[in-house]
Amino acid sequence: MYAKNDYLQTIDIVEITPLSYPKYFFRTLQGTTYATRQIEDKIICVIEPFIGANFRIAICDMKTKKVKLTKTSYKNIPSIENAFANFGDN
Repeated sequence: MYAKNDYLQTIDIVEITPLSYPKYFFRTLQGTTYATRQIEDKIICVIEPFIGANFRIAICDMKTKKVKLTKTSYKNIPSIENAFANFGDN
């Protein structure tokens, strides 16, 4: 016979913030995420692939779970801000 406490389970609670969301769900996304925004079924991120690298925009597709980096790279955050803010606008 089991006691009541034998059936208790522990649950890990993970806080998902806008900056951690892409890395949590898109394991192939590498680097440091500095900004995120959602456009339809995609999450757009500003990332630094590795320390000292130029910044890139990553497109994380929530339907296919694939990550695509844009070809353009940016030397600093101010230079990428306009591209990030207007991404997807026509």
